[in-house]
Amino acid sequence: MNPQGSDLVIHGIGSSSGGVFRNVTVHGTARIAGDITCERWDAHGTCRVMGDVRARKLAAHGTLRCHGDVTAQEVGVHGTASVDGKLEGHLLGVHGRLTVSGQTQAERVNVEGILRAETDIQAEQMRVKGCLRVAGLLNVGALELTMYGPSQVEEIGGDRVVVRGEPRASWLRWLLWRFQRHRLDAGVIEGDDVRLEQTTARVVRGHRVHIGKGCVIGLVEYTGTLSKSPNARIDEERKVGPTDA
Repeated sequence: MNPQGSDLVIHGIGSSSGGVFRNVTVHGTARIAGDITCERWDAHGTCRVMGDVRARKLAAHGTLRCHGDVTAQEVGVHGTASVDGKLEGHLLGVHGRLTVSGQTQAERVNVEGILRAETDIQAEQMRVKGCLRVAGLLNVGALELTMYGPSQVEEIGGDRVVVRGEPRASWLRWLLWRFQRHRLDAGVIEGDDVRLEQTTARVVRGHRVHIGKGCVIGLVEYTGTLSKSPNARIDEERKVGPTDA
């Protein structure tokens, strides 16, 4: 991406019809009436974009509402952001809350706060400290979820899936103080190496499976080993042969 053009700078309250810029800088309140393409988006305040955003690096401090798609190599949310379309990027960092209505695709995702996806998420590496809510499929190479409140995922598929239910002291306890249940509710969880705590799921499938404290699982299917905590509940355990290549 090599956008040409001048810089867009808004201090206070301003608006733009969109277009192609080198850098976009906002300190205050901005409304973009159409699509916008830039090398760098750096906004502090409240921004509303009526179209798509394309950038090499996007940093949103405050509140961002995008009514289209967001495509960027790096996306950093420090506050609250919502995307009505899809989100695509290489690095996705969230310190606060992010809601995406369309599909989310990224290489690496790091969340401290809340990530809500109304459909699927695809990522190579994903670390979440907070709350994760995915209405569709979470397809991930490696997932590490430490819950600071209730999480819900319809289906998880990955190589390594680790879910921890015991929050540790940090600013997240203050941010998410109103949540009482540090628990994951899921339909199906599949992975080569699966380690769960405080999880309720209909089906868990894996090669190496550990069902930890506070888990309630309907069916566990495993090809290698299964271990479980004394206070975990598994309704049915089934060792199966390895899947054919």
